[in-house]
Parts: sequence; structure tokens; C-alpha cells
Amino acid sequence: MAEDHTRDESESSEQVSGTGTRTGIIWLQRSAGVIRSTISWRKRSSVSLLRHYLVAHPLDPAIKSLASSLVNLSRELRLCKKPKVCQRRNARGICLRASQLSPLFEEVRDSNLWLPPSAIGSFWKLRDTFRAAKGLVQDCRYTSGLLLLMELQDVVSERFRRHTGEIADALASLPCDLLDISPDAKEQISLVGRQASRARKQPFIDPGEARLKEQILRALEDFESGEIPDPGRLQYVFRGLHFDDATDCERELHRLEAHREKLKTDKQFDDIPNINSLISFVRYARCVLYGLGPDQQVATMCRRYDLASPSMKRVVLTIAAEESHGHGHEGWGRPPFPRISGARSRSRSW
Repeated sequence: MAEDHTRDESESSEQVSGTGTRTGIIWLQRSAGVIRSTISWRKRSSVSLLRHYLVAHPLDPAIKSLASSLVNLSRELRLCKKPKVCQRRNARGICLRASQLSPLFEEVRDSNLWLPPSAIGSFWKLRDTFRAAKGLVQDCRYTSGLLLLMELQDVVSERFRRHTGEIADALASLPCDLLDISPDAKEQISLVGRQASRARKQPFIDPGEARLKEQILRALEDFESGEIPDPGRLQYVFRGLHFDDATDCERELHRLEAHREKLKTDKQFDDIPNINSLISFVRYARCVLYGLGPDQQVATMCRRYDLASPSMKRVVLTIAAEESHGHGHEGWGRPPFPRISGARSRSRSW
């Protein structure tokens, strides 16, 4: 009897263990099915999953406003007036890159595309960069051409290079694979990104501007040595700067004087002699190339500005004496050379 009881317990335990084994196998199979289902779901296309999400979740109004702002900025950069000569190519390059991205922003704005957080961050960076680039282009347009060429060329070129690098970084971090945009828009992003990456390597100095700067330095050296500058050289410089008449020269003088007053306000007195030299240069070349107005006198015109050197004061006094004797501009002929003290040493700092 005891043996029969022991046999029954062993058989029941085997049945229980067998049942437990079968239950464990079924659970593992179900778990494996869940894991396989989870893995296959993760391998699905991100864009295809987002399409279902877009039906119930339209574009956030703040993101749509951001896209509209980028559209407007890219259009403004495309249409804004560029500098005539100084930093002209740098300004045109960064405006062109912004305008080439306009179709992307329009597509995001008009199609209510969902944007992942990384894309939103890239768009914010682009907006800040476009705003800074727009301000820089406007500063170049309304700043003295001689000042940009002789004093600020390296600084402004570096700022353009930095903004170009910011565009390259923003496009590199833009997740194009997660954006349901057209292939043309993706190709445009890739093209602009490559161009910006190449342009960011070093600041761009226009060879034409470099030659123009060299001619101005030679004219200043002629001033220092007491020689009369070649009128052909002066004409080349003024045409290159787009100083086509006396009115353009007056505008340039006004901008140089405004910058000089700013230096005085900021107590940057070391840079004022260079600005005075440029003012004297423009004033002298204006008289040589364009003469005076029908009712203007040389001494009256020159006294409107602070004279840059004692030699210029002697020039004006001599002209004033001739005018008082009735000779006027006809008796003056070509104006004496206005010696600019220290022009050679200062030109080396340029």
C-alpha cells in the first residue's frame, strides 16, 4: 500500500510539473511574440508613423509662426539692397543661401508638417542667424565705403564667415529623414549645407577690394612724400568706390565724420587720426576730380570740416587769399598737395 501511494504521488507530481512546463513554454512563446511585435514596430518608417499622428495633431501655431518668420526673412535678404563695392560678394553670398532655403520654409508653413524638437532647434538657429545677417548687410550698405575698406575689412569678413558657419551647423543638425518634405527640398538643404561648409573655412576677401585698398595706400604714401597723386589713380579709386560725383563724396564725408564723432564719444582717440586722413583724402580728390559747385568757394567748402594737418590749413589759407583777390578756382588751378602727417606709418596698420 505504501508503494502504491508513493507511485501515485510521483505520477501526480510529474503531471503537475508537466503542466507547469507546458505553461512556461506557452508564456515564453507569447513573450517572444510580444518582443517580435515590438521589434517589428520599431523598424517601421518614422515618416509613415508620423502621418497618422498628423491627422489628429496639426502644426503648433508657434511653429507655424516660426516658419512664416523664416519665409519673410529669406525674402527680405533676397530683395534687400547690397553694398555697392565693399563686402558686396560676402553680402550677396549669404543672402543667396538664405533665399535658396525659402522653399523649405514655405513647404513647412503651408503643409502643416510636424517638426521634431531637433528640427525646431535648427529653425530657431536659422532665424537668429538670418536676423544677424540682415543687420550686417544693412550696416555695410550705410557705412562709409572707405571705412569698410581700410579699417573694418577683416572684422566684417570674419562676421560674414561666422554667420555662414552658423547656417552650416543648423543645416547639419536638421533631421531631414524625419521630415516629410519633397526630394527637391532635401536636395536644396544638402546643396546649401555643402556650400556653407566650404565658405566657413576662412574669411573671404574680394581680390578687387584688395587691389582698391592697395591703390589708396599708394595715394596716401604719395601724400606723405609730398608728391601730387596721379589723377588717374584717384579716378580709379573713386570709380571703384562708386563715388561718381560730388554728391557721393559729400555723403562719404558725412559718414566719416559721423564715425569720428562716435570715436570721440567712445574715447577711442587712437583711431581718430586715421579717420582724419581719410576725410582729407576724400576732400582733396573731390576737388581734383569734380571741382566745385557754381556758387561754392574752395575755402568755404574746406572750412566745413576739421582740417587733418597743418599743411592742409596752409592750403586753405592760400586758396582763401587767392579768392579774396578775385582769382577763385580759375586762379588756383590744381590744388596744392595736402600733406597728411603720419600717413605712411598708419597705413601699415591697415
